[in-house]
Amino acid sequence: QILESILELDPTDAHSYLALARLESRRENGSKLRRSSLADYSNDEITLDGKVLPLHASQSNFRNASHIYEVGTTFCPDSVHLFHSWAMHENSLGNIDKARSLLDKALEIDEWNGYVCHSYGLIEVKQGNLTHARQLFQRGLTYQPSSTLVCSLGDLYVTIGHPRSAQELYSTYIPLLKNERERMEVYLAASSLEE
Repeated sequence: QILESILELDPTDAHSYLALARLESRRENGSKLRRSSLADYSNDEITLDGKVLPLHASQSNFRNASHIYEVGTTFCPDSVHLFHSWAMHENSLGNIDKARSLLDKALEIDEWNGYVCHSYGLIEVKQGNLTHARQLFQRGLTYQPSSTLVCSLGDLYVTIGHPRSAQELYSTYIPLLKNERERMEVYLAASSLEE
């Protein structure tokens, strides 16, 4: 209710949409609920650029996480975090094509975002699209190298039978990672590979 009150005051607050949608997503996943019909909204409406966004003014303004994300990205169309989080929610529901579409939108906003590239790459690995996954991991490493990207790409190299590429990757990125914890994660991956 507090988050909904914030959004009534400022419908362009991306952080509140994100918090509210994540809260609802946890509730939905926790109680094994799936998408409910959007047809039971009241007639109260908010418009943005002529587009009508159905909202219920009194009790709960939003019916499910997907709808919260939809409204949030309409009011905050440049929020990479909203698109990324929405994609992860859709992925958790098994809506892989929707998740990919949302991650593509996030990459249109920030084409080198390491978090988005990593999440997208993991989805592609799970779907068996290893070439696309490799491209996404490498893309994320371009400007936002992180231990998660390095380790995921290293695991992918090992999976496809290129352990030497994983070794080179680890040795290249260990000195580039600024954070000691991240360097230790890559060291652990490298030592596991050697073992």
